[in-house]
Amino acid sequence: MRKKIKSLKQLQAEKLLLKQRREALEDKMRGNWNELKESMKPLNIAKNALGTVLKVGAATTLNGKGMVKNAVTYGVTLLANKFIDKWSNRSKKKASPDEINE
Repeated sequence: MRKKIKSLKQLQAEKLLLKQRREALEDKMRGNWNELKESMKPLNIAKNALGTVLKVGAATTLNGKGMVKNAVTYGVTLLANKFIDKWSNRSKKKASPDEINE
């Protein structure tokens, strides 16, 4: 429960605190919005979906028997993740504003 404000000085101090809190919350909202926009890009959706499928597939296969099978599955998963990372980096470079301006 809040204290009662008894003077103009207390009111001004409370206004300042509320303004600072509002600005902090707005910054947090902007950050969350930017994260959401980035995560909704088609490339990131595909990357996350493929990464999830590969991780689930690798986890179920690694629980099975066979050392060679496990090693192959791990290697394929690792290569696929590296390929996705390189592909996403290349597409980011193509769309970078620095190259467009040059």
